[in-house]
Amino acid sequence: MSDEFSNQVVLITGASGNVGQAVAQRFAQAGAKLVLIDHNEKRLPDLREQYPDSLPLAVDVTNAEAVDDMVQQAEAKFGQIDILVHTVGGFAAGHPVHETPQELWDRMFNLNVRPVYLVGGRVAQHMLDHAVRGKIVFLLARSGLSGSARTGAYTASKAAAQRIMQSMAAELKDRGINVNGVLPSTI
Repeated sequence: MSDEFSNQVVLITGASGNVGQAVAQRFAQAGAKLVLIDHNEKRLPDLREQYPDSLPLAVDVTNAEAVDDMVQQAEAKFGQIDILVHTVGGFAAGHPVHETPQELWDRMFNLNVRPVYLVGGRVAQHMLDHAVRGKIVFLLARSGLSGSARTGAYTASKAAAQRIMQSMAAELKDRGINVNGVLPSTI
């Protein structure tokens, strides 16, 4: 087993999703301490079983108070957060912009933008408060680089998330925090 990330605390959102599981497995193999976030409390026992030394938490990452509590619990258990890997997001399509129901528009921005702002912002503030030279990685989407027919709410939300990531990268680079985004195609 590698110890490349020994004593590093890695917070992973969407930890029971396919990408989150793969990220957790790699960091665990590299010796990291894991804070595993999922919105569904029923998935936590599996995470606890797979990673017994981790801190699995059910958190609504669209809720500011829940995100604040998440950061406090991670700090209480491990002292600090060194790395954030944010994998939460959602997809919906099928309507031209002018026919997109507002509920769908709001859902895409609530799932794809709000958590980037809340989780990224709260973890960045934690890193600054503790003088952590940390890493923040957002799983975004290549489709946020341009629009396409019948995907306006989704592509606009992913573009907004990318702009937040870029702004954070510019704001934090001189303070020892590296912020990046990964832009896959279809997962």
